[in-house]
Amino acid sequence: MESAIFENIQNIDEKLDNFVILQINSNDNSYKQISIEDFLEKLNIIELKSRKNKNIINFGLLTINTDNSEVYRDKVKIELSPREYKMFHLFIDNKGKILTNEQIINCVWGIAYANAGMLRVAIKRLRNKVDPDNKYLKTVRGKGYILTDI
Repeated sequence: MESAIFENIQNIDEKLDNFVILQINSNDNSYKQISIEDFLEKLNIIELKSRKNKNIINFGLLTINTDNSEVYRDKVKIELSPREYKMFHLFIDNKGKILTNEQIINCVWGIAYANAGMLRVAIKRLRNKVDPDNKYLKTVRGKGYILTDI
């Protein structure tokens, strides 16, 4: 959508001295007169912030940065192995849905590699790191696991 805005803005006569717009990032409806250059600069900033925030997932006290596969609790980095991160990201992507043991094993290890015992150990380690109070990552007896909403 923002690229469409940029295309439309670029077609505006560049010789305009001022351009009246709604104040960007404002909670009120006050109007502000700004130059077209300032307006374009603000749109660029919005686009950059939009791109940056797409790679950040917030879940309660946890922040997941998908660009560098890092997880933070209260801005303190949690050390996850690549498999733990992959499993946690799977839960985040499927928040509120029951994931069966088979689904988790297939996504994280591959069907021929892991078993239910390995999964239980991996879940325990993941819980200890990201959910020590056992509030969100729940066992659904006879079905699998679910990451509940906050």
